[in-house]
Order: sequence, then structure tokens, then C-alpha cells
Amino acid sequence: MSPHWTDHERALVQATEVLIDVAIVSDATRDAFAQRYDHAQLIELPLLAGQFSTVGYFQNALRIPLSPANQRLHSR
Repeated sequence: MSPHWTDHERALVQATEVLIDVAIVSDATRDAFAQRYDHAQLIELPLLAGQFSTVGYFQNALRIPLSPANQRLHSR
């Protein structure tokens, strides 16, 4: 991950990766986010992770190339 990211940004990326891998986040992660986000925002995190996964599956399955301007995740 980028050294320029905040701890909170890193936590969001890690939570998204865990959601994609095992479809759940730990109680500790959920509790940490609950201190910062309201109920509607807590619902949004897994929805966004699922949306990004779905788009990735779609792009990969149809062999849709990335834009030449896409830097991918070089900052990771």
C-alpha cells in the first residue's frame, strides 16, 4: 500500500480485500468503522466492494482492456 495513504484509507482497502476473499469482516474492523460511519455508510462498504468485484469479473470475462492511462495499483 502507498505510504501516502492514511491509516483509515489502509483499513478501508484491507477491509475490502477481506470482504472479497472471505465475504466478512471481523467484529473489530466493523466496530472501528462504526465509530466513524453511520448505519447507512456501514451498509455501503460491502456493497461497494461487491460492485468493484462484479465489474472486475465482467471486465476480465469479456477481456475488456484497461485504458492506457490506467496506472493500475502501482501505488500499492
